[in-house]
Amino acid sequence: MLTDFEYRYLRRNKRSFKMTRAEAASALAAAGIPQLPAFVEFQTAFGGYRPDEDVIYGIVELNDKGNGEPRWIEQGELQLARCDLQNRTQIRLRLDQNGVIYYEHTPVATSFESYVRFNAYCDQTLSPLRWTFIDHERRATKRFRAFFDCLDDASFVHTATDQYHSIRQSNQYFELAIGGVQQLFVRPELLKAP
Repeated sequence: MLTDFEYRYLRRNKRSFKMTRAEAASALAAAGIPQLPAFVEFQTAFGGYRPDEDVIYGIVELNDKGNGEPRWIEQGELQLARCDLQNRTQIRLRLDQNGVIYYEHTPVATSFESYVRFNAYCDQTLSPLRWTFIDHERRATKRFRAFFDCLDDASFVHTATDQYHSIRQSNQYFELAIGGVQQLFVRPELLKAP
């Protein structure tokens, strides 16, 4: 269940459509998609939210006749969100029958709630403080390898961590790991030090 803060983060996005549980179950059935609890719950709680003009969350949406149409099914896998720019897919989120969220084929969150929680925390922390991302090339330098040694002082943000993603933070460093990929952010003033 999302907190008020996480709902506010989600609600900053426009919502193109909304369905009741009955409408979601009926639309899934009409589209030939199993009415599994994870699918109905996702569709009811998150279907129709648009985090970006080119991205929309949802397994099915109602067509002009009120019937459910699958948004995307590719190779038998349901996609929750997809962004196509100039016919190139930029984002693919998938949901399995247990509610686990996948990016491409890598699990990234135990549930969509956890995915929203993680993103809301990152947005709240990274945006206002203007943390600087340290890319892989910079990490390999002697100066930036030392930043990783300092991460021992960082503590896990348990409210935004699950078995597929984690956040560790100190007052100078912010590390997130999702789908096995680590990303390091530092305060801009650290980059000015000799």
